[in-house]
Amino acid sequence: MASTSTKNQSGRQEHPTWIEVGSTARLWLSFWPQDEPAVHRLKLTNLKIHSFGLQFETEQELQPGTLLELRLLLPPMTAIALKGTVTHTTRSSPKYVTSIRFTTIREPDRKRLDDFTANRRTIRLRARCSPSAGNAAPASTGLS
Repeated sequence: MASTSTKNQSGRQEHPTWIEVGSTARLWLSFWPQDEPAVHRLKLTNLKIHSFGLQFETEQELQPGTLLELRLLLPPMTAIALKGTVTHTTRSSPKYVTSIRFTTIREPDRKRLDDFTANRRTIRLRARCSPSAGNAAPASTGLS
């Protein structure tokens, strides 16, 4: 499975292929450019996450190649510190959708991310396969 962005025929960057198999989540995230002082501003963020990287909205445009320090808080209160590189940024008025490929992540943290995303996929699959209470057919009483 590739973890980098690809270019289409026009030479424009496309989304990294791992984004398609990532899980969506709402997690606490803090990030800042690697060459700037550490600023820990945890923010509850909707994102797509995979053990290779993540994608989320930012207020400012981050150029591909920008090195970032990241802190991610997984349930139940498991903090993960990692580094990543911006691979792709797309304008999504008024914000930007930014894709990050992890460059430095401890193996136990990658395993935690794998477990977290696998669990999210299982929950989503069960929800799709289970009949909802409102759509279930009424049980037959056998009386006519």
